Amino acid sequence: MRAAGFATPLEHLVLGLLMALPLAGACAAGLGSVGLAFAYVLSFDFLRAMGHCNVELFPGGLFRSLPFLRYLIYTPTYHTIHHTGKKANFCLFMPLFDRLGGTLDPESWELQRKNRAGMDEAPDFVFLAHVVDVMQSMHVPFVMRTFASTPFAVRAFLLPLWPIALLFMFMVWAWSKTFIISYYHLRGKLHQIWAVPRYGF
Repeated sequence: MRAAGFATPLEHLVLGLLMALPLAGACAAGLGSVGLAFAYVLSFDFLRAMGHCNVELFPGGLFRSLPFLRYLIYTPTYHTIHHTGKKANFCLFMPLFDRLGGTLDPESWELQRKNRAGMDEAPDFVFLAHVVDVMQSMHVPFVMRTFASTPFAVRAFLLPLWPIALLFMFMVWAWSKTFIISYYHLRGKLHQIWAVPRYGF
């Protein structure tokens, strides 16, 4: 399948049919529901977006500790190999089918480990950042990159999102662990920016 917006009508039709088959099967078995349809479509889109996000969500150690997950979870690196070489890793979500079909690139997880290395390695430098208030939390780069590059200002159209940001604040407080926002290598040193799950009040 090509990127969204560049697919042919036939490709859209085939993708629609592929998505419809499991739902049709569930309905035929008497297990279909509106909730199931929404959950299926959202999970399908989440997995598809995850494969194209170019950010490794899963630590490399996960696949070393539980090798069977290599065949159940596909990663952005796994899918990138398909786009760069176009000779392997055709499966959208489950590498097991590439394994069965003989189209799995054996270097997939080693490349994934290297791509994720910026998060798995011990950093040489860490910058700790924290959010000041709820409105400011919507200006961080991984939420709204557009606003992260501009001076802080309260925008009226962000006000409806305030309750969601407040809920996220409580979730972060409950999590109470730092997490990596971004990382980069500079002159051979690994620099990371960590978010401290505390607000300025």
